[in-house]
Amino acid sequence: MSVARLPVAAADWLSVRLLNSLGRIRPDERRDVAGAFVTLLGFMAGHALLETARDALFLATIPASQLPWVYLTIALVALLLAQRRVTVPERFAGWHELTTWLVIAGLVTFLFWLLIPVAGSWIYYALYTWSGVLATLVVVRFWTVLGNRFTVTQAKRLFAVIGTGSVAGAIAGSAFARVMTGLLPARHVVAAAAVVFCVSAVGPRMLRRDPVAPPRDEKGGLDLARLGQFIWQRPYLRRVAVLILVATVTVTLVDFVFKLKVSRVVSDEELGAFFASVYLSLNVLSLVVQVFVVGWLFRRLGVNFALALVPMLVLLGATGFVLGGSLLFVLLLKGTDGTLRHSLNRTGTELLFVPLAVEVRGRAKAFVDVIGQRGGQALASLLILVTVSVTTREIVFAVGAALAAAAWLYLAIDLRRYYLDVFLETLANEITETRIQFPALDMVSFETLVRTLNSTDDRKVIAALDLLVSQGKARVIPGLILYHPSTSVVVRALDLFTRTAREDCLPIVERLGNHPDPQVRAAGLRFRSAVNPDESVLRAALSDPSTAVRSTALVGLVAGGWLARAEAMVTLADITRGGTSEELVALGRAIRLQPNS
Repeated sequence: MSVARLPVAAADWLSVRLLNSLGRIRPDERRDVAGAFVTLLGFMAGHALLETARDALFLATIPASQLPWVYLTIALVALLLAQRRVTVPERFAGWHELTTWLVIAGLVTFLFWLLIPVAGSWIYYALYTWSGVLATLVVVRFWTVLGNRFTVTQAKRLFAVIGTGSVAGAIAGSAFARVMTGLLPARHVVAAAAVVFCVSAVGPRMLRRDPVAPPRDEKGGLDLARLGQFIWQRPYLRRVAVLILVATVTVTLVDFVFKLKVSRVVSDEELGAFFASVYLSLNVLSLVVQVFVVGWLFRRLGVNFALALVPMLVLLGATGFVLGGSLLFVLLLKGTDGTLRHSLNRTGTELLFVPLAVEVRGRAKAFVDVIGQRGGQALASLLILVTVSVTTREIVFAVGAALAAAAWLYLAIDLRRYYLDVFLETLANEITETRIQFPALDMVSFETLVRTLNSTDDRKVIAALDLLVSQGKARVIPGLILYHPSTSVVVRALDLFTRTAREDCLPIVERLGNHPDPQVRAAGLRFRSAVNPDESVLRAALSDPSTAVRSTALVGLVAGGWLARAEAMVTLADITRGGTSEELVALGRAIRLQPNS
């Protein structure tokens, strides 16, 4: 497929994906989904236009060595916005909040277009800062609105459809920017972005309004000090926060090296077309990677090794640039960042939070999104500012990017041994949502799980058993687990073996018929009823002293068709003659757990 055909192929794929997803959208959800899709598509298209124009205008007028001041300003403003939630004026209270912010985005961006010809160089600093802060103002609110609009079940079904608008918008905006920069000066791309922002304000108007508006929160920010303490006290979260911070430092250095090199080898007149072409290519490649590569990589490598792939490639690209120094290497370096950071790395980073309990996950993500990303951007900016006071050679910053990528790579690999431990701890506490969402495990993780079966912590052993079965690896669980000293472990293993029909465990289960614990004997009967039903074994169990065992045997005989109705009623009366609650509960449990019922 030629490069020219990639945008068309991407559009075809998006159309097919949307059509296939329509069946999952209920009639009462269509208006909200359409409004959210239009909003995200419009904003991302406008932001892609604005990003292309701001880079071209800034580097055509301001030395690239001044970029770290803009990075630092964006980071500080974002941190301030996180501390205190900015609200829209009361006069617009009748509008949807997202509509208000998109209209403001369009008006402010249009004002920049008017001021660029008459203002001084400060306007380019302001434009660059505005484009960075705008994403914080709109995107965070967009997903917050959707999080409040849809339930968790709806979100899992609908967010993939809505998220397609982000990809489509980025590609459409980059393509439009490429066309415009071939015909008009880059300044007019700013006006186009303003128009697109205003048009996208129609999207939120399509969202249904809540019957009762939520109370206005004048602060609504994050207590970063308290969240920081919360993160620091947890080794896994502390490492995740540091990893994301180092990753942000790395990509900020990569972005600086890229723009520093481009400013020196591309003429001012060609900057707009150059950035539009690069961003269009990166958006299309990112789509291809997200659709065809990310899932395969996570299945083959696991979360941690897939995450390590991004810093590994950045390290190789930075090293190549240090040795070669050509524009080709810096394009490969930026291409690795631009293509994988928003697909492979973004997906992997989100998966790092999956093993956490729901309440912990929300608090951790709030802190890491602010400190990890904006804090990393601020730290990288300070490092660049210190360095540019001595030299502006690209190779020096490429060495810094290589060192940061090496640290990022080490942290990604080191996190593996904590990742599974945290999940097992969460699973042991019966966090059902985490079980459902946990991704496919790599071979190293499977080996770790099998070793966990030897743990002295029964909760972790049971968690490992559950996870192995949920991953379709019940066959790797050794049958000797049935000789475990813990009754709860043996009963859980028997129930799992019953569910997966582990016939190879039958000889061991037969030996458990005289086990001193009635729960184990009952679980063994359930297994035999499912795997190798035997009337004589079940009838013999009717004389067991345990009500739970006798109830299990009765239910197994009835399910197997070996007990007539009259005989079953007599046997049932014998079992429940005492009428105690314990006997009735045992009978109910036997009926509920009967594998053939």
